[in-house]
Amino acid sequence: MFYFNIWNRLKCWVLNYASPVINTGIKLFVFYNNTKTNISMKLNRYYYSNETFHNTFNLLRYLVYKVDGYFLEYNVEPIEENWINTTMYYLDNNEIVLKEDYDSVYFHKNEDLLLKTMKLKKVKFEKLRTVELDNVKYFYYAKYKNKYFCKMDPVDFAIIDFNEKFVSNPFIEILYVNLDNSESTEVELDKSYFVNDNDILSSVFLKRYFNYKSNRKDFIFSQNYQLRITNFNFEDIIINKNQYVNLGDNKYTIENA
Repeated sequence: MFYFNIWNRLKCWVLNYASPVINTGIKLFVFYNNTKTNISMKLNRYYYSNETFHNTFNLLRYLVYKVDGYFLEYNVEPIEENWINTTMYYLDNNEIVLKEDYDSVYFHKNEDLLLKTMKLKKVKFEKLRTVELDNVKYFYYAKYKNKYFCKMDPVDFAIIDFNEKFVSNPFIEILYVNLDNSESTEVELDKSYFVNDNDILSSVFLKRYFNYKSNRKDFIFSQNYQLRITNFNFEDIIINKNQYVNLGDNKYTIENA
């Protein structure tokens, strides 16, 4: 009985002193989150409304990535936030080569004008016809603000909607497995790629993905690979070099290239 009374008094003492501390901690956490959100929103609005700030920020960010990319040996995307990119993938003496042609769109705070310019630049792909050879492949990218748009076919690319919504990532894990040496490397895609009707994870897409990230010194990209994927239903999927994934709203399909 004596110990029971001491325990009750101890609990009361802890609760009396701990409750104000907990409440203060919660209030500080809420204040921090609100302040962070408000600052982020104001900076974002300023970024898209002030051309000088926008270009200065982009330049500084680009220089940081260029220096980092130089030492860690990875490519860096253009300084401009909005662009269209035609990517060609081919073999040269058994070496995989990636050639890219960027068409950048300079920032304008008039969003309607910016969007109209992006749309005009992709119109030319409506009549583009490419000859697919065994060792030559093409892929088409557009970046508009914080979204990537990716298509296998130029005609499909010409009709992409820059207002397409984001979709959820249907994959828990994506592993690129080089079948020549059995080495596996995780593929971690930024959420910017998960846009409705995007084509992802083709051989050209993967080659470009690895070109734009820092890899192990001994990493080798091979055409002889498999993607071993675990989706959110905990199903194991294998995708080969002649397949890719088309993203949908709460779904995806595996297509033949």
